[in-house]
Amino acid sequence: MRLFAATIATETNTFSPLPTSLEAYKECVFLRPGEHPDDTPLMCTAPLWVARKRAKAEGFTLIEGSCFAASPAGTTNRKDYEFMRDEILDQLKAAMPVDGVLLGLHGAMVAHGYEDVEGDIIERARAIVGPKCVIGVELDPHCHLTLRRVKFADIIVLYKEFPHTDVVERAEDVLNLVLRTIRGEIKPVTSVYDCRQIQSYPTTLPLMRAFVDRMIAMEGKNGILSISIGHCFPYADVPEMTGRILVIVDGDKKQADKLATEIGEEFVAMRGKTMPDYLDVDGGISAAMAFNAAEACAQENTALLRLEREAWRAGPGDRWTEVDTLDEAAVNLRRGVKRVLIAVGRQELAPFVSLDDIWFLIRSVEAPEPMPEFKKYELLLSRGPFDVADERQLLRDKRIDTIVCKNSGGTATQAKLIAARELGIQVIMKRRPPRPELPTASTIDDALAWLKLR
Repeated sequence: MRLFAATIATETNTFSPLPTSLEAYKECVFLRPGEHPDDTPLMCTAPLWVARKRAKAEGFTLIEGSCFAASPAGTTNRKDYEFMRDEILDQLKAAMPVDGVLLGLHGAMVAHGYEDVEGDIIERARAIVGPKCVIGVELDPHCHLTLRRVKFADIIVLYKEFPHTDVVERAEDVLNLVLRTIRGEIKPVTSVYDCRQIQSYPTTLPLMRAFVDRMIAMEGKNGILSISIGHCFPYADVPEMTGRILVIVDGDKKQADKLATEIGEEFVAMRGKTMPDYLDVDGGISAAMAFNAAEACAQENTALLRLEREAWRAGPGDRWTEVDTLDEAAVNLRRGVKRVLIAVGRQELAPFVSLDDIWFLIRSVEAPEPMPEFKKYELLLSRGPFDVADERQLLRDKRIDTIVCKNSGGTATQAKLIAARELGIQVIMKRRPPRPELPTASTIDDALAWLKLR
């Protein structure tokens, strides 16, 4: 058995005015056959690296082609792409006959005159090797999962994790499926579902983490060979820039189509719910001003005082879990929680929308606009200060077992924490963000006293 492996890859932002030249590839990955290091894969070269490690033990011969990769940048020059492509294709011709081809690509590479670089090289490789040779491809999920490349490849596997921590594992998947196909153990058929959406899908956050884990659990069962989630790469003006689902099953096209549709529809249903926490314009400016003010005052030897409410601190009897982000708070809610009082402000509810098994009492001064699509909830509009007895009764009446809030400090809304302590209710508390180390006053009187001492 003979396999050929090579790489050509970059992530192209077509809106960048600066083209990517051959020099950019030489500065990153520019390796001729046999030059790839043994110790680790480089950018998009994992299929070749994995095949090299396994060739002798598994009884196949690996013919190594060139590996070219550049850091993310603008569109690659046409002549430079054609030079690298043709070198790899000439190497493939010289290696014939081969039973399989392994291509480590990115999936979002664009060259002048080639909106679908990966589709171009896969189609040209297919023309060389013929219909019986098995072509396997590894792609980044931030790719353009075009129908052209799906048509001419037998196996396409995308990394499942974002950040991309599973590149080698997915290269192993590609090689395994290629070898099993060549040996006649499986007959892969593919189906693609076009989600027609653009979004960010970090798999470290609760919704995508659960989604990806379920996809992984499905693979290897009931004839399901591989499930890939194409996130899309939004910084490119190309026709097939969209999120897509790619399913590969063993021999059953109807099964592949049905499963791709089911997964794709679920993926679409998560639209708007997978974005990570981020600062809005006002919040970003506020954070920057705090650190800039501290730095400027230090440089000018000017005293600076921060006026803020004293932070809440857990005491005896409190059942607090402190977290750094609301996404982390949402993860904690997956552990047997049923009824939650959530008091984090009307603009920061998104991390909790996907928790369909939980009933939420959403307390806010003003109604969210638009209202997130919670499955089970009640909206309570009220403004502090709150009384401990009233808070205790509210928690009992609504059968609350968990409170989620931010450490806003002060006494106006502290009553819910005292009531929670008395009732043994757990609290998930978002810590305050990092701030400059400064003298702090919690009241106007304290600030005036500080000024008198200057």
